[in-house]
Amino acid sequence: MILYYVTNIAEAKNILITGFEDSNRLLGRNRNGVPLYLAGVWLTDRPMYAGFPIDLSDLPMGWMCLSVDVPEELLLDEEDGSDDSPYREWCFSAQKINLLTEPTLTTESPSCASSYTRNEYSDSRPLVSLDR
Repeated sequence: MILYYVTNIAEAKNILITGFEDSNRLLGRNRNGVPLYLAGVWLTDRPMYAGFPIDLSDLPMGWMCLSVDVPEELLLDEEDGSDDSPYREWCFSAQKINLLTEPTLTTESPSCASSYTRNEYSDSRPLVSLDR
């Protein structure tokens, strides 16, 4: 299944070169008020920006969408089904997702996606053209 990760250009370039890194997401607080975090890479079944699904042509300047292809059988244990969202979301450890798959830069809507792999980039070439 193709999963998506929307981020800024600098982070996208870093991910394409070195892979994903874990980040912490605040899930809430326990009864004593202590924050509860979950570390990992949060991936969704559609591109998301500011908590809402977005068509890639509507992403703000400076933002990109990466995609990864994850085998369906590995999705069951990682899915966050904690709310009634109109989208599905998974949290993988960076180590696991980097071993499973290689991210690609997706430049068009998922229905007609064209992507570029990490190997097509080097530090001497720009990640994307900012001309729109």
